[in-house]
Amino acid sequence: TPEVALCNKGRVLLLLKKYNAAQNALEQATHIAPQLIDAHYLLAVTALQQQNFSLASAALEQTLFYAPEHQQAQQLLHTIQNKIAT
Repeated sequence: TPEVALCNKGRVLLLLKKYNAAQNALEQATHIAPQLIDAHYLLAVTALQQQNFSLASAALEQTLFYAPEHQQAQQLLHTIQNKIAT
């Protein structure tokens, strides 16, 4: 499906440290399929690499909306909230 392909493309671009391109692919994936948990989480990781804490937080909140038990997202959001608070 197109959204899974975009998510996979975003994952590869993230690994290649092509953050802008990864963000673009992952945002497209989340628009096509808002329930695609991996795309939201990877978007958060990509945003963090760019020091974009507001986008990272929003993507993590979406991850947790669809998957409240997602431990990595919970931990990462907690870390961001602590970093912003200090």
